[in-house]
Amino acid sequence: MKCTKRLLSPPSLECAVEQIHRNNLKFIEQIISEHETTIWAAWGTLIEKRPYLTKCLIDIYNLSSNYNCNWVNIGKKSNNGHPHHPLYLGSNELVDKFKIREYIEKFK
Repeated sequence: MKCTKRLLSPPSLECAVEQIHRNNLKFIEQIISEHETTIWAAWGTLIEKRPYLTKCLIDIYNLSSNYNCNWVNIGKKSNNGHPHHPLYLGSNELVDKFKIREYIEKFK
């Protein structure tokens, strides 16, 4: 799909998201390749409403697997297993290991 400068229509928006995602992956890889990295899973239930977020997450997970990153979440997860967004966490919540591989398997 060829992207245009005018980003008003849904196809153009999807294209813009893809470009931003590719750029984000480059920055993420730069960081995790140079540092021992812990990734905080905290996207909330919005991932159910925006289908492109699942693809973005899978790409980040695959990239992080190459660098042996640790994944954590804070507090309890949603009923569907999504890690809560920080906005919905109490100040006394605990950090826990997030089983990203098991979470990703739900999307395959």
